Amino acid sequence: MKTSDFWPALLVLSFVLCGQSPHSSPDANTGDQNAEAILLRQKAEAFNEAEEPDSAYRYALRGAELSETIKNWPEWGKSRVQEGLALYYQNRLKEAADLLPLLEQKGKTDIPAGDDFWGVYYNLAGIICYELGDFENALKYGLQEIAFYERKGNRTLLADAYHNIAFSYRSKGDFDRAADYAQSGLHLFLADSTESPDMLVKSYNNLSQVYYRKKDFPQAIGFAQKALNLLQRDYPEKDPFDFIVSYNELANSYGELGEYEPALEALQKAIRYHSEYKIDHNIEATWQNLGFIYRRTGKYPEAKKYLSQALERQKERYGAKHPTIGKTYRHLGFVANKLGDLRGALSYYQLALHTLTDSFAYQNILINPAVQRVNAYLDFLLTLRDKGETLRQLAHKEHNPQFLDASLATYDVAVGLLDTMRTEYQEGSRQFWNREARPIVGRSDRRCAGIKPADKRRRIPGTGFPVYRKKQSTSPG
Repeated sequence: MKTSDFWPALLVLSFVLCGQSPHSSPDANTGDQNAEAILLRQKAEAFNEAEEPDSAYRYALRGAELSETIKNWPEWGKSRVQEGLALYYQNRLKEAADLLPLLEQKGKTDIPAGDDFWGVYYNLAGIICYELGDFENALKYGLQEIAFYERKGNRTLLADAYHNIAFSYRSKGDFDRAADYAQSGLHLFLADSTESPDMLVKSYNNLSQVYYRKKDFPQAIGFAQKALNLLQRDYPEKDPFDFIVSYNELANSYGELGEYEPALEALQKAIRYHSEYKIDHNIEATWQNLGFIYRRTGKYPEAKKYLSQALERQKERYGAKHPTIGKTYRHLGFVANKLGDLRGALSYYQLALHTLTDSFAYQNILINPAVQRVNAYLDFLLTLRDKGETLRQLAHKEHNPQFLDASLATYDVAVGLLDTMRTEYQEGSRQFWNREARPIVGRSDRRCAGIKPADKRRRIPGTGFPVYRKKQSTSPG
């Protein structure tokens, strides 16, 4: 997700810092302080852009302090945004999140609605919420960012906003809408002959992720390969992290197609970039993808090793509860199941469910959570599916009907989740419903059919989601 380049160019300062009289008037002194505050904020921007957050943080604090002294609240707000961005780069996400209410409250009372502060504030707030796994608020701020740049007529930053919100819709599970926004962003970038190729790289990688989740793997591979082609042509040494992203996207789609050799080859290249360029950022994602490929190829000890490494790093980065951690627990549960540790698998599934929704008595493997405030619907649904199947296996292994009752109850929760999703996605993803949700419930229904009387079998919902059409006002010209 784009977290810098908030303004396309630095402000041009029309003042002279030297040769000033020591007896300047109060207005002149205020003007000098205002110019200095702008300069401090610009330096913070430059250090954030260079990914030197420690220096950026110091300059942002000084700029905000000086702006507050002279009561230049728009400049104060922009400096505080740079402070929040520096905290993000330092992985101090909670501190960055704690800054948001103060910025919004002060902005509403002292910063005009059309000031550039609001665009960068919505951008920062959306990024922080996304990183914390709060996709609902990430979507709220993303839509506000889009509306702001539509009013301003800034097509470049509008394209950025489209791509940012596509991340949140994809993570939420609304893949059709994610694709719609990501394509709109790409069209704006392609229409701007002055746009640098690195933004096209980010667009292609974004679309690769979206089409991967839509299960259009050839399309996903095509976009990832376009990104790599641009990188190899224009940025062979400049943006090594973008290479890592593209290789991970290729690996994900090749893995789903069962082409494990090119998938592992791509991930090994990603690992080499991590090592050669000393890029520690997001290495847990590469480890997780390696674990997943080894899981798919039946190399379960290797899968457990990489998934466990990823889990520890994710906990360090996000804390105890985050959708990404829930996904890793689910994969570890699958591996434990395949290694014959059914109770261990259920413990992992309970941890996954606990991470993906509100607290519940997850230590008891028979208990399921209520369907409320779910952040990542697909991972939640897949965890319920895997837990239900593992309980069925445990019932057969230990000849204990209590586990079979718990299995059926788990599948019933999955159906309740689908009902909630149909309400949430009134304008959402028909593709998800038809290709993902209904087959999951259908398979589970067939597995349990005949085990219990007919009145205890679940209903399979039959109404799909409607197709989403983005409003004309948000479409690019």
